[in-house]
Amino acid sequence: MLPGLRGATRRLLTPARTMCTYSERMDKLGKPVSPHITIYAWPTIAISSVFMRTTGILLSIGTAGIGLLSLPNSQLPVDVAQGFASSSFAAPAKFLVAFPLTYHWFGAIRHAVWDLKAWGFSNQMMLQSSYGLAGLSIAFSLAATTVSLPPKNVAKKM
Repeated sequence: MLPGLRGATRRLLTPARTMCTYSERMDKLGKPVSPHITIYAWPTIAISSVFMRTTGILLSIGTAGIGLLSLPNSQLPVDVAQGFASSSFAAPAKFLVAFPLTYHWFGAIRHAVWDLKAWGFSNQMMLQSSYGLAGLSIAFSLAATTVSLPPKNVAKKM
């Protein structure tokens, strides 16, 4: 056995039942434990980044789902969309489709500006653009939802 590995070998051969959790080991060593993600205050810029990735994933899943629905019967996605459009869930369903589309689209424009122009890289500009991205996406999604709803028939009394 090599002289420098004597302690390392002993630690490797320690039975698993004597091992402790990371938190217990840090307590024994007197070291602080990093805060868990649930108690960490997320910065707005990080939330914006997570939402950008999430909307991209949701759009990919939605596109794949529509494609899979159209495999057995090409009319099935149209029937499902018409079923939602004629139900009381039309407005929320349209908003749930419009929001990821607009958020991801405006987020892609923001990233293109960052990549092509290298503009807006200060913390203040990134924070402002994150709030702007959320507000613009909500406004455009609400507008698209409202415009795409059929007009209500108001019966005139005579």
